[in-house]
Amino acid sequence: MLGKCGRAIYWLGVIFGALFMLLNLVPISVMLGIIPGVENGKPWVGMAFQTALAGLVWGISWAIRYLTTGATAISPLARGWYDDVA
Repeated sequence: MLGKCGRAIYWLGVIFGALFMLLNLVPISVMLGIIPGVENGKPWVGMAFQTALAGLVWGISWAIRYLTTGATAISPLARGWYDDVA
């Protein structure tokens, strides 16, 4: 039961981390001039913040999974679905 909860939290962290990385498309588009941005703005600051937030969310969710299941692979597809829950 604890292993399934840890895996569910991990997958939520992967999804939210990917969402924050997807939000990086806006600052990148502003920097490339694809969409107009604020003239005095610094889009790389927002991009750095979102990247750090994505890494933090993914890292915390991996730590929770590691503590509940003992699975050491950070990639969600590194092992089988139920190999980490014994």
